[in-house]
Amino acid sequence: KPCSSKSLWLESLRVEQIHNQRPHLWSTKLAPMGNGNITMNRRGDFLEISDDDGQLKRVLRETGDRVPVKKLFIKLSDVCSVALKADENDIMFTLENGVEYLLDGLEDPEATYSQFVDFVADG
Repeated sequence: KPCSSKSLWLESLRVEQIHNQRPHLWSTKLAPMGNGNITMNRRGDFLEISDDDGQLKRVLRETGDRVPVKKLFIKLSDVCSVALKADENDIMFTLENGVEYLLDGLEDPEATYSQFVDFVADG
């Protein structure tokens, strides 16, 4: 179904009004994580995590396998836990639907954890 120019104009006006009411939620903030190959980009109530080196992984509960993920786009309110592993330089986080992700082999896991928790808490 094609959009009319009036509906596009109304949608852009609505987005602009939301942006003016809550500009901090629409700011795009890029933060390098760990060794600089993983980045977080906040977009409103969502977060995009990008990785080109295979450090971002989805953990399959049934088998324990770790599947490399290049990009992940999640709603910040869906993140229900973030954990910094004690024995490895890894961070695990869980979404409300039970899916677990791993940031594997980080160079500076403490700083990455802090940055990640800040994004989730501000979400």
